[in-house]
Amino acid sequence: MTYCNFLMAGEATTSLSKAAQSIYVEVYQSGTASGVGPKRTRKLILDMLSPLHIGLSLPDLQLAEMTAVNINWSDDGSESPNDLAKSSARHVLEIANVLATEPTYVTASAEGGVGICYKRNGIYADIECFNSGEIWAMISDPSSEPKAWKVENTPTKIGAAVIDINNHLTSNV
Repeated sequence: MTYCNFLMAGEATTSLSKAAQSIYVEVYQSGTASGVGPKRTRKLILDMLSPLHIGLSLPDLQLAEMTAVNINWSDDGSESPNDLAKSSARHVLEIANVLATEPTYVTASAEGGVGICYKRNGIYADIECFNSGEIWAMISDPSSEPKAWKVENTPTKIGAAVIDINNHLTSNV
């Protein structure tokens, strides 16, 4: 599928439909497979859609790229991400975007929800948005014990967690 086919498909809306998500994923994969790179591919798609006023945002695209969504959750004893977890994750991604702290990847969580994951300089961190509505953050580096804490679902508290994670990720640079 070409970028033009994606634009002509007309399936994208402000909240990505399942059809738009699959079209986006196909375009994203073909763009990254051709060597363009994930960030550049996202930017190209956003630039193409902007004049059409479709309203896609970076958080929408990051959620559409979520990994591990095709797992058989009942065999695993867990649940796939629900709408509450996805909504919380979108909120976290919006704040991370404003704070210029882009995650390495977004994935479905084995605990039922969405994981927003960061890996840099030997440090792993994530913010998990659970199906229950709870949000937890975690930072793990080789030199200390992992740190985990509950994050209140407010812009201020989410922003503080994102800043804390970013400070740890960039402290060894």
